[in-house]
Amino acid sequence: MAKSHCMPYYFWQEENVRVLGVPYRQNVTMYIFMPMNSTRQLVQSMQSKITAERVNDIVTKMKMKSVSVMFPKMHISNSISLKNVLQQLGVYTLFERNEADLKRLLASNTTDRFGGDPLDLLEVLQDTKENAILLLQQQIKNCIIEERSNIDRGECLKDHCAYGGKTCVCCIDSFRRRRRRDAF
Repeated sequence: MAKSHCMPYYFWQEENVRVLGVPYRQNVTMYIFMPMNSTRQLVQSMQSKITAERVNDIVTKMKMKSVSVMFPKMHISNSISLKNVLQQLGVYTLFERNEADLKRLLASNTTDRFGGDPLDLLEVLQDTKENAILLLQQQIKNCIIEERSNIDRGECLKDHCAYGGKTCVCCIDSFRRRRRRDAF
């Protein structure tokens, strides 16, 4: 990524650190702290001095400055297991097959879409490669599934792909298949 335009900038004199605000979509800004003559020791020292109050102080003092920035392209993704969070809140029976009653939560077409008993919702919601394949096959008829390795979730979800069980699965639709299909 290369950008050249006005961005929030501040020079933190006490620590000899340049601070740059790089704007992203949806009013999100990434603040980059760049120590002058950076060493591992200086970065560690600076980290211990950065607090929420200090960041707020720096952000309020920033001025717009014309800058050129070059960054490698990044995709950041995050996931959280709600099972642990909900169990900490006292929700245990939701995860017990014999005790959970989720029938009222399910839409009427859940059994049509996923087949089987509506109590199998826990299986449908699991982050598995099989569920990712099932989702693709429901979205794209006669799709040929291909597994792609070493691809993160953000990159995977771009083109006719689904992500499950830490695996990217994609629907391959070749030109020959389309021509053959459209001929009939």
